Amino acid sequence: MSPNAFSYSDFILQNSKNKYTLFFALNIIERTVKSHWTVLDQNFKLSVRNFLIDYVIKLVNEEGKENENSFLISKINIVIVAIGKQEWTTTWQTFLSDLCQSARASQNICRNNMKMLILFSEEINSFWKDSLTVKKAQELRNKMSQEFKQVFELCQFIFDISQNNQNNTQEQVKNELLNKTFELFGEYTIWFPYNFVLDQKI
Repeated sequence: MSPNAFSYSDFILQNSKNKYTLFFALNIIERTVKSHWTVLDQNFKLSVRNFLIDYVIKLVNEEGKENENSFLISKINIVIVAIGKQEWTTTWQTFLSDLCQSARASQNICRNNMKMLILFSEEINSFWKDSLTVKKAQELRNKMSQEFKQVFELCQFIFDISQNNQNNTQEQVKNELLNKTFELFGEYTIWFPYNFVLDQKI
C-alpha cells in the first residue's frame, strides 16, 4: 500500500459520491487503524472519526435504503469499532457511553449502534484473531467490567419502551430493534456479574 494511500482515502471519503470508491477508502482506513493509527496526528484522527460517525448516522437514517447502504454501513461499523479498540482506554474513553447515549436518538441509530456494541464485545473476546496484544485486550476487558452497566441500561430502556407500547399509542418498537436488543443482551451477559443481573428488574 502506498504511504500516501491513507491521505488519499480521507480525501475520497470527504468528496466521493461513489459507494464502491468509499468502500475502498474504508478498507485503507481499517488497515491503517490496525497497523499505525497511534502514530497519526490526534486532530487528524479526530476529524476522520467524526466524519465516519456523522456519515454512518446519515446512512442508517435514509429510510428505504437499508439494503442499498448495508455494505457501506457494515464496513463503517467495523472501522469505528477498530478505532474504539485503539482509543477506548486512551483518547476516546467515552466510546461505549457515546454509543449507548446516541442510540436513543432513533430506532435506526439504536439498532446500528447495537450492532457495533455486539461487534466490539466479540472482538475483545477473540483478540487472538485480531491485532490486539494480550495486554491491550486485558485493558479493554478491565474497562468493560467497569462500564457494562451502560449497555444493560440501554437494553432495559428498549425493553421498557416495548412494554409500555402495549398500553398506549406511542411509536411501536420495531421487531428488528427488539430482536437486536435481545441479541445485545445475550452477548453482554458475559460481562454482567451474576449478582447484578439478579438485582435488576427486567
